[in-house]
Amino acid sequence: MNINDNCRDFLSILTSLAERDKQQIYIVGGALRDSLTGKSSADYDFTSRDAPRLAKQFAHYSKLPLVRLDDTPGRETFRVVIDKTLYFDFSRQQGNTLAEDLMRRDFTFNAMAITLKDFLEGNNNIIDPHHGINDLRSRIVRVLPGDIFADDPLRMVRAFRFASTLNFTIEKETLEKITKHKTQLSRIASERIYYELSLFLSSRETYPHLILMDKSGLLV
Repeated sequence: MNINDNCRDFLSILTSLAERDKQQIYIVGGALRDSLTGKSSADYDFTSRDAPRLAKQFAHYSKLPLVRLDDTPGRETFRVVIDKTLYFDFSRQQGNTLAEDLMRRDFTFNAMAITLKDFLEGNNNIIDPHHGINDLRSRIVRVLPGDIFADDPLRMVRAFRFASTLNFTIEKETLEKITKHKTQLSRIASERIYYELSLFLSSRETYPHLILMDKSGLLV
């Protein structure tokens, strides 16, 4: 795992606090995806049964700023700002199990998890119920089963953003689902769409994916 010393120190503190609180904490999302492709990450996402409490404990112990990102009951999310280049985000686990939480994410390569302890020790005990590692190796963007795009239509734009920034290919059924749900993007606030598009347009591989986005009907 590609972790610099400063980040490792804070991750070790978090591990100790979680063990003291008898919580199992998992790294999910982009940081895990980046580590599997040999990249460092500036934004670590964690989930646990009571992540908000753990975030508060960690911020207090480390004397770091704590920012509330989402106060929706049951979906509370907090950010601890380590420095201007490193953030720890804590989200309450969705559902009764980790498997249920992962099912509610967007793409297969984002629906993986590893315990923080295993991550720090360099163990490869990755929880990967949707074969995200295979899609990473094959450089494929594949949406999870179910109503993923209907639940949050912005994920359709994210599919193209990931394809562009990672230089991946969006698989056929995912493209078909985007075409099917394209009109639902109008439900999303323009500010959220603008943010995703700005990330998409910052990539060197934008043009071919922009053409594909237009063919899918998402730009209409």
